[in-house]
Formats: sequence, C-alpha cells, structure tokens
Amino acid sequence: TGCQFEPNGFANGTINVRGTCTSPTRGTMQMTMTGTYTATTMTAQVNQQMQALPNTQGPQSIRLAGQLNARRAGDCPPAGAAPGGNAVAGNSAG
Repeated sequence: TGCQFEPNGFANGTINVRGTCTSPTRGTMQMTMTGTYTATTMTAQVNQQMQALPNTQGPQSIRLAGQLNARRAGDCPPAGAAPGGNAVAGNSAG
C-alpha cells in the first residue's frame, strides 16, 4: 500500500520522475514526468495510467497525458500575506 518512486527527480536541468501507487481497495497507478527546467522555465510531459481492481464497476483503466509549460512569475508573498502584499487578518491555516 502506498507509493514507491524510483531514484529520480530534478537534477542538472533534467526532470525524470517515475512512481507507482498501489491500493488494496482501488488498484494501481503508474506515473511518469520527464522534461527540462531552468531557473525561470519548466517543460515536461506527464503521463498516468490507472488500473482498477478486477470486478470493479465502471472503467477498468484510464490513461492521462499532458504537457506542462511553466515560467517563473516572481517571488512568493511572505507567509500570511494576501495576493498584492496585504496581510491576512485572522489567518489560522496550518
């Protein structure tokens, strides 16, 4: 039960993530994410394949695939600050 990831990750401008999640009541999911990144950009292919347990009602398998393109938009606001730099009163998230 749970997820296992191969030794991989983000290193030297390359993205290589592979993992498998297994649930005794839901089935399995395999995912990959491969691509490249810089200090200001990221591009990756993301793929998932999910397989339901035998005799499960509904679809037995599903595949998802997508392209991720991202660019750095700026610094994150300080903790507790609302977008635009205004402090959030009474924020008790945590």
